[in-house]
Amino acid sequence: MTTIWTNQTGVTWHFDDGKLNFEEWINEDPKRIEAWAEGVEEHLDWIAANPEKQDFEHEGSKCGKLTQEWIDYCNAIQDFNL
Repeated sequence: MTTIWTNQTGVTWHFDDGKLNFEEWINEDPKRIEAWAEGVEEHLDWIAANPEKQDFEHEGSKCGKLTQEWIDYCNAIQDFNL
């Protein structure tokens, strides 16, 4: 794994060469674009209903599932997990 991508929140990911970074992977497929947009809305609703919780506590979210699919696709590892 030598390809590096940093997301909008500053988290750096290392993943397999020749694979797409997360944004490219989402934008490659119209169904993923739609699912991500739905997931963001779902997550914003969850945040409003759970102000005492941290973002990562939103288990089973659409965005979380998509992120896991991307991790599985390219063997991504967050920088702080190396």
